[in-house]
Amino acid sequence: MLAPTYCQVTIDAAPSLNLEVSAYWKGSDLIIAEGSVDLPGPAQLQAWICQDGQYAVALRLKGTPEIKNGQVKAEWEPVDVDVGPVFDPGARFEAVLAAQSEMGIPFFVVRIPVEGRPE
Repeated sequence: MLAPTYCQVTIDAAPSLNLEVSAYWKGSDLIIAEGSVDLPGPAQLQAWICQDGQYAVALRLKGTPEIKNGQVKAEWEPVDVDVGPVFDPGARFEAVLAAQSEMGIPFFVVRIPVEGRPE
């Protein structure tokens, strides 16, 4: 399991990147992070969810997170797990997005509070 430091790391996006991303619950079984960013070139996006400051193994990526044409999108859904913290709908959730260039140079790592609660 990933250590709690994965829920604390940040590398602020430079103001010139115009990063605007939000995360929210959609219904009872989906977290969506989406927004926009102006990057100087192609990038890979990694994404994970933290529940009360710990990496949430009970929330799995749905599809592949992506940055495409300046648009950022990642989605997660709850899953049953036997290890780590179980899904707690009353917890505090943060989406963590990490973008890096094709050469591995980080553009940003941001933590975004997930708005709302599962319905």
